[in-house]
Amino acid sequence: MVFPFRRLYQKGTLLLLAVSVSPLLAQSRQAPVRSFPSLDPEGQALAFNRLAQSGNYTWKDLADIALWSSQAGERLGMGPDGPSARELLLQAAQGLQAGFPENPKEGGARLLAYIHGQYLKSYAPHQTLLDTLLVTGRYNCVSSAVFYAILAASAGLEVQGVITRDHAFVSLHAGGEAVDVETTNAYGYDPGNRREFQNAFGKTTGFTYVPARNYRDRAAISALELVSLILSNRIAEAESQRRYAGALTLAVNRDALLAGRREAVSSPFFRDPRADLLDRIFNYTASLIQAGAEQDALAWMDIAQARYPEDPRWEEAAHSAVNNLLVKLLRSQRYGEARTVLAQNARRLTEQARRELEIQTVDAEFLFRAGKITSPQGAEQLLGDLETALASGQLPKNRGEALRTFILLKEGERAAESGGFAGGIRYLEGAIARYGANIRMEEALRVYQANRIAELHNRFAGLFNQRDYAGARRLILAALEEFPENRRLQSDLQTLERTLGGR
Repeated sequence: MVFPFRRLYQKGTLLLLAVSVSPLLAQSRQAPVRSFPSLDPEGQALAFNRLAQSGNYTWKDLADIALWSSQAGERLGMGPDGPSARELLLQAAQGLQAGFPENPKEGGARLLAYIHGQYLKSYAPHQTLLDTLLVTGRYNCVSSAVFYAILAASAGLEVQGVITRDHAFVSLHAGGEAVDVETTNAYGYDPGNRREFQNAFGKTTGFTYVPARNYRDRAAISALELVSLILSNRIAEAESQRRYAGALTLAVNRDALLAGRREAVSSPFFRDPRADLLDRIFNYTASLIQAGAEQDALAWMDIAQARYPEDPRWEEAAHSAVNNLLVKLLRSQRYGEARTVLAQNARRLTEQARRELEIQTVDAEFLFRAGKITSPQGAEQLLGDLETALASGQLPKNRGEALRTFILLKEGERAAESGGFAGGIRYLEGAIARYGANIRMEEALRVYQANRIAELHNRFAGLFNQRDYAGARRLILAALEEFPENRRLQSDLQTLERTLGGR
């Protein structure tokens, strides 16, 4: 089968774009990447492309391209004295020649019987490599279709590939007629028609009938495009194993191999090689960010974006990398470094993204400083700095007001700890007079007032119970000067007066 690419990147959203990273990730030390995947294709990819562009390549050239696509030219493990995969393929073509029919339709049927009789042993959905097929007999739709196409070309038959949403096969051209060949099935020649079946040696063994698949959408592809599906499937396999650098290298070579095709296939099932390459570039970028290697990701972006500058996803990737790097620095309270990183990478970001990250950085530093307030002088200094940040536009008004409230409440707590609830009340009343009221400030003031009233009541009750009525009277009158409308304190005074009046 043809594997779809498993993409980290989806159109419009970068997976790693976030406002935070995990604590474990934030504390990890990232090892720098020694080298990045090359965006330059292998020489063989360029040479094969030139050969394809010339239109003069032979079936042996197609075989070489398929074997290179399978293992990048590596010899399969058959022992030092065993034949190479190429030698096995040449032997397969030679074994086909004896008594091969002149009629193309008969030859196509004979070829399918030959490869299933001699080479194809077991279907394996993920086995897309031609050299592995030759050695083990394991195959899928891509490797078997490529094998059939190469041997067909060696016998003078004209075939082309066919791709659907999740399948690949070949179509044989015979006397103006196109015959489908399902290469994964020994009886898959011209599916849907009952016919005599011949074995690999031309002997009739009975009748066969393979139901034709109902492909609503299919696209014809060239033999070279069919071979390129080997690379496509290797890319998908590499990404499924999180080998994003390897997938990118394969995509670079596939893009070079298919560059400048005269009649490129137009089908949603055959991914454009340049679009695939760009997706692999961004998946590799995302993998670096996901691994916590944001600095490496940014260095890689400088290389890749210079080669492919127009893609709008660069802004998303940069935002994600810079954001996650800033989060690490801010959590480590390295605010100066955070500002430096933001300034150095401002060119990568949209104005909106830069503004968001600047606010995030300034906000984090103010929160940290607010938590360290130890004196009224420190609070005043911080409040002054906050007003400067608001005036210069470093913080939006609503966030600045929230930070101011946070600072004032923190200082109100300090004032209450050092001067009692009365001290907290005085501070908050002064803050409200200075900056205006809001729900949080008013609620805090009400709490302090309630605690102060309870405190005065309890002191009054202590004096009253000790029958120190003069002291109780002085206290309650002073308390009513602070809270003249409070009913509890008024009730305390009335209780005292009733007691004294009864004497």
